[in-house]
Amino acid sequence: MTYTITLEEAQPKFAALLEQASRGDEITILQGTEPFARILPPATQPSAEQSPEQPQRRFEFGMAKGLIGTLPDDFDEPLEDFKEYM
Repeated sequence: MTYTITLEEAQPKFAALLEQASRGDEITILQGTEPFARILPPATQPSAEQSPEQPQRRFEFGMAKGLIGTLPDDFDEPLEDFKEYM
């Protein structure tokens, strides 16, 4: 269910509004007559990086092994453009 409340009314009962959102309600807070903020239930707000179908992958040591190519032998040699400064 969606509720609309003014900012002045929302300030003293913010904790109750969070509890209400945790039960699945969506709350829109108005500043004057314009929408100012929304409190959404956690299930309806997936993060941009993580889709709901794909579980978050934990990083482990060595998981990028083989993904990075080899470096050329002269990788750490001074560049021709900077020889005069050496």
